[in-house]
Amino acid sequence: MLKKCKVCNGKGHVFVEGFGINVSCDVCHGKGGFDVPENKELCPECNGKGKVTVMTDLGFGIECNCENCFGTGFIDKTTE
Repeated sequence: MLKKCKVCNGKGHVFVEGFGINVSCDVCHGKGGFDVPENKELCPECNGKGKVTVMTDLGFGIECNCENCFGTGFIDKTTE
Protein backbone atom coordinates (compact mmCIF):
# COMPACT_ATOMS: atom_id res chain seq x y z
CA MET A 1 0.00 0.00 0.00
CA LEU A 2 1.39 3.42 -0.95
CA LYS A 3 1.55 5.79 2.03
CA LYS A 4 2.02 9.52 1.44
CA CYS A 5 5.24 10.99 2.85
CA LYS A 6 4.49 13.27 5.82
CA VAL A 7 7.62 15.35 5.32
CA CYS A 8 6.96 16.48 1.74
CA ASN A 9 3.18 15.87 1.82
CA GLY A 10 3.45 13.54 -1.18
CA LYS A 11 5.16 16.07 -3.45
CA GLY A 12 8.57 14.38 -3.54
CA HIS A 13 10.35 17.66 -2.84
CA VAL A 14 10.69 20.20 -0.05
CA PHE A 15 11.27 23.95 -0.17
CA VAL A 16 14.54 25.16 1.40
CA GLU A 17 13.78 28.58 2.90
CA GLY A 18 17.31 29.97 3.08
CA PHE A 19 18.07 29.14 -0.56
CA GLY A 20 14.62 29.61 -2.06
CA ILE A 21 14.73 26.31 -3.97
CA ASN A 22 12.97 22.96 -4.00
CA VAL A 23 15.11 19.90 -3.30
CA SER A 24 14.31 16.20 -3.44
CA CYS A 25 12.81 14.93 -0.18
CA ASP A 26 15.49 12.97 1.65
CA VAL A 27 12.89 10.93 3.54
CA CYS A 28 11.00 9.42 0.58
CA HIS A 29 13.87 10.00 -1.90
CA GLY A 30 11.65 12.04 -4.21
CA LYS A 31 8.96 9.36 -4.61
CA GLY A 32 6.31 11.23 -2.63
CA GLY A 33 5.49 8.18 -0.56
CA PHE A 34 6.37 4.72 0.62
CA ASP A 35 5.31 1.26 -0.47
CA VAL A 36 4.39 -0.05 2.98
CA PRO A 37 4.06 -3.84 3.42
CA GLU A 38 0.56 -4.93 4.46
CA ASN A 39 1.47 -5.95 8.03
CA LYS A 40 3.66 -2.87 8.68
CA GLU A 41 3.31 0.88 9.17
CA LEU A 42 5.72 3.80 8.91
CA CYS A 43 7.92 4.27 11.93
CA PRO A 44 6.74 7.34 13.87
CA GLU A 45 10.25 8.05 15.17
CA CYS A 46 11.96 8.48 11.79
CA ASN A 47 8.89 8.98 9.48
CA GLY A 48 10.00 5.97 7.40
CA LYS A 49 13.51 7.24 6.73
CA GLY A 50 15.19 4.55 8.87
CA LYS A 51 17.66 7.11 10.21
CA VAL A 52 17.59 9.72 12.97
CA THR A 53 19.93 12.58 13.81
CA VAL A 54 21.58 12.24 17.21
CA MET A 55 23.23 15.28 18.77
CA THR A 56 26.74 14.76 20.15
CA ASP A 57 28.31 16.39 23.20
CA LEU A 58 30.33 18.52 20.77
CA GLY A 59 27.15 20.17 19.48
CA PHE A 60 26.80 18.59 16.05
CA GLY A 61 24.46 15.86 14.85
CA ILE A 62 25.30 12.50 13.36
CA GLU A 63 22.88 10.31 11.43
CA CYS A 64 22.31 6.86 12.95
CA ASN A 65 19.95 3.96 12.29
CA CYS A 66 16.62 4.45 14.03
CA GLU A 67 16.44 2.24 17.12
CA ASN A 68 12.65 2.04 16.94
CA CYS A 69 12.55 0.33 13.52
CA PHE A 70 16.15 -0.92 13.38
CA GLY A 71 16.81 1.17 10.28
CA THR A 72 14.04 -0.34 8.15
CA GLY A 73 11.61 2.61 8.32
CA PHE A 74 8.74 0.27 9.20
CA ILE A 75 7.34 -1.19 12.39
CA ASP A 76 4.75 -3.92 12.96
CA LYS A 77 1.17 -2.66 12.79
CA THR A 78 -0.31 -2.01 16.18
CA THR A 79 -3.69 -3.48 16.98
CA GLU A 80 -5.93 -1.23 18.99
